[in-house]
Amino acid sequence: MFFVISGYVVTMSTMQKNTSEFATSRVVRLYPVFWLSCLTAASLPRIFPFVHQFLPYPSVKILLLNLSMVPTAFNTVMINPVFWSLLEEVHFYLIISFIITFKLWPKVLNVIVIWLLIYAIQLLFGLGRSDDQIGILVPKHSLYFIAGMLFFLLQCKEFVRWKVGVLLLITFILTIPVSNNFANFTNRFFKGPHMVSVYGYIIINLTIFAIFWLIAEKRLLIKSNKKIIMKFGDLTYPFYLIHLYGLGLYWYLRDKVQSQLLLILILLLTIGASYLIHRFYEKPLSRFMKKFKYKSVKLTDINANTKDQVIVGIDSGISTKAASSSVNR
Repeated sequence: MFFVISGYVVTMSTMQKNTSEFATSRVVRLYPVFWLSCLTAASLPRIFPFVHQFLPYPSVKILLLNLSMVPTAFNTVMINPVFWSLLEEVHFYLIISFIITFKLWPKVLNVIVIWLLIYAIQLLFGLGRSDDQIGILVPKHSLYFIAGMLFFLLQCKEFVRWKVGVLLLITFILTIPVSNNFANFTNRFFKGPHMVSVYGYIIINLTIFAIFWLIAEKRLLIKSNKKIIMKFGDLTYPFYLIHLYGLGLYWYLRDKVQSQLLLILILLLTIGASYLIHRFYEKPLSRFMKKFKYKSVKLTDINANTKDQVIVGIDSGISTKAASSSVNR
């Protein structure tokens, strides 16, 4: 669901942006909450010793490398296991940057066809299928990014609906072998041969596709679908980055509070914390970062204009001297 929302929202919000604007928007969107989550992950094991059972006890060096969002590039472990998905996001953003840079939005369906073909080859030969490895050529969870993009394109008059529909069908069909891989991984992780069925993952995927199809077709009784999707997208990111801390709290209190009640309370607490983080931390810091970039761009423009004026002044001075010399002659 997280990747489908990302594909939908990123496509909706970047089709009119250039590469610089897109890169700035992604940095402003991702890093503030990510830094906060890194600092939280580094602090919790020091404050609450029981947290060390599911979060590592990082050194300052490991923390600083994690703040880059790509610690694996420095052969360093992630201090929060959920950070792996951000590498997938960055991979996806590189593809979107490629589309923007070469102005391929009008031909984005052709790009998606090639993307699906590369993914199918990657899936066929098992590239990037190991549990600790992201996709080699394209993101390991490409199908969900692609599905989100296609569900938004389904609403755009510029694209032929039946072509978008066919690509959505192909995308869903490709999720079936992926669901089998996920089921096998889950069973290995929980050390149970039949704890999770592949049919369960297929039903989940079908449900996600159905929900987004209803949104794209405006069949849901929701006013202003775009605003609700954008607001939902605002909260999903901080929720995702902090949900592991809620699970840790559940694990600690599981013998002290009734389990169903505890789960509901922690879910509400995590949603509330996500809203507070977005409202009082992410938005103000994002505005500051955008304002800082605007001032930098404005200063660059002023310097460029000043330089042009100096050059024009020099040229004018040279021309005046030359004219005077001609008159004297």
